Amino acid sequence: MRLGLAGFGRHPWASVERTRRFYERAFEGWELELIGDAPEAWFARGPDAILSFSGSRIWRRTPHPDCPLVFALHGGAVVDYEPLGHLLGALETTDVLIANCTADLAIMDGMFGARRPRLCLLPLPVDGTLFEPLDRASCRAQLPLAPADLYLGFVARLLPQKNLHTFLHLLAELRARLAPRTLGAIVVGGFAGDYPVLDYVTGDYPARIAALIEALGLRDAVNYFEHGISDDELAVCYGAMDVLVHPTQSLDENFGYVPVEAMACATPVLGAAYGGLRDTVIDGETGILMPTWMSRTGIRMDLIGGADACEALLRDDARRERMGDAAAARAHASYNDAVCGQILREAVEQAVEQASAARRAGTRARVEVVPQPPPRPPSGWLPVIAKPWER
Repeated sequence: MRLGLAGFGRHPWASVERTRRFYERAFEGWELELIGDAPEAWFARGPDAILSFSGSRIWRRTPHPDCPLVFALHGGAVVDYEPLGHLLGALETTDVLIANCTADLAIMDGMFGARRPRLCLLPLPVDGTLFEPLDRASCRAQLPLAPADLYLGFVARLLPQKNLHTFLHLLAELRARLAPRTLGAIVVGGFAGDYPVLDYVTGDYPARIAALIEALGLRDAVNYFEHGISDDELAVCYGAMDVLVHPTQSLDENFGYVPVEAMACATPVLGAAYGGLRDTVIDGETGILMPTWMSRTGIRMDLIGGADACEALLRDDARRERMGDAAAARAHASYNDAVCGQILREAVEQAVEQASAARRAGTRARVEVVPQPPPRPPSGWLPVIAKPWER
């Protein structure tokens, strides 16, 4: 298999770079060639398929080459919804759109009529040799933790849309409910001045979090580990947690490595029922999903119900252990290189077979893109920015 790769250089975002390295492993043994800024000569050599991992150059390539195009959407089904609508019409029915959750796949499915591209649901793997069940007491002994009976965990980029502020309110509420048992927190992540996909104007977020910790009386409860710790250290952090909390409000939460890594370490997850979490976390079995919905001002979830469910789980050691065991079994069975790599390779191979058949039969065809409703006017409740948050 000869595969051209576009936008496949090292990526600055850790999660996307982790995905890129998985693609490299999945395509091991194939003939791979990076497409540079002037790919005309390479196209003429006749690749079997071309993968666009990131960027828009292949989307805008005309005419369509004589091979299928494969596009990794990442979170683009949501954040690039409008520009995608102008690009999809150039696709052929043998091209492939890869999404990492069923919600994104449903969005893309709704954009086409009878003639549609191939749609691939691709889960992503975690390293099961690294993220695995560990002895909780041993993990806690390895970390400089303030003493507590139980620990909630939070792992993310520390941005408003990852909802650390809500996690802190949840922590304070559960500490009051569980007393005299003590509840601490393990927070892993780094503050970023901005998020280039959706600008939340985050410059003062660290100061707001510091003030909130003081206001809620959590100074001695929060154990903070900066982003940049090794994966081995991260696995120990997951192993020390009783429950990982993932109350994401990030619109582009298309898969979510963190919940699956925690599950692989036998740590149950309390999360928003949004994006990839709806696929990875089985409610009541490997974790708890809070009912989640979209409002004019962003993603909202049932935090009161989430607090009740988390309290019950923290009080029930046996149920928490059963849930952790089920989480680990699911993560290791469904989110590994073998399973995910086979899905990715088959998506490309089947597209190549279908495209070859269409060329022989003279049945190559453009997709049919259906008109989308116009975006609603801004509500006025949110700041005006270049790329609006509201749809």
